[in-house]
Amino acid sequence: MDSFPQILKPLALIGNVSPTGGFYALTNEILYDYQIGDEIQYHEYSYHQGGPPSWTYNRYRKYTILSKTVTSDSIIYSDLCDLFYADSIQPNSTTITLKYLRNTVIANIPFELFDGSTKSLYMSDYCGMKLWTYKITSANDLMFCKVDTCWGDYDTGGPPPQGGIIYAAGLGIYDYWNYVAAPPPGGYSEGSEIIYFKKNGTYCGDQAIVGINEMQNIRNSIAVYPNPANDYIKITSAVSMSNVSIFNPEGQLMLSQNLAATSANIDIKELPAGLYFAKFLMDDNRSVVKKIVVLKK
Repeated sequence: MDSFPQILKPLALIGNVSPTGGFYALTNEILYDYQIGDEIQYHEYSYHQGGPPSWTYNRYRKYTILSKTVTSDSIIYSDLCDLFYADSIQPNSTTITLKYLRNTVIANIPFELFDGSTKSLYMSDYCGMKLWTYKITSANDLMFCKVDTCWGDYDTGGPPPQGGIIYAAGLGIYDYWNYVAAPPPGGYSEGSEIIYFKKNGTYCGDQAIVGINEMQNIRNSIAVYPNPANDYIKITSAVSMSNVSIFNPEGQLMLSQNLAATSANIDIKELPAGLYFAKFLMDDNRSVVKKIVVLKK
């Protein structure tokens, strides 16, 4: 190129001859890069016209990263998962394991093949965090028109699904949507989006809390002190508690004690120093999770 036009010679596009020299692929290792203490909450929804009730839901799912293990081929997370539905005040908390193959490729960069979808890669701002964002959307845009009883200029057999997905490096799948604009009973709409996250000390979005004011008041009514603690913790609650279970960051049950009271002292002398999650079960079967830190003199 530098010799043009003095010397004329053919040019050939050979692609990226040194892919390891830069950002050449979006992989699971880049996409699902979480640290202990990170939190992510999703709003998940599904509506199917004419489908069974189980196909329709409006719920919130939150992951809190408890531990991270990196092997030669995988990334493994132990998560505290809180799930509740929009019309319910009963949360469901459990510990789960998420495993991702490190070298799974989400997208090769640059994009070289057209597969019927529109792709874009850009740096986006997430509450002050600059993250690579990869977006895929459907290339078609057919909608049902009631007046002419048609699907558009080129498709008379019904519309294909419309949808898209947005990946954010370090957050995972940030937004997903899929729908068919058809009259009942064929139409549907489903998707999932991140509405709140805490990452690297940055808080972004508005966290949805189960039970609105009622559940929030119960959560705030439980006090744990001292925290950090050495030998014991004292817990008090405005609502009677039936049990307390303490888990380590790997999700292992370290201590469980029946209570049947609004206050109690819990002996934690046998627990190693570190971060723990105390799950309180109330008499009305609702549960509240609190973080506690154990220190050793």
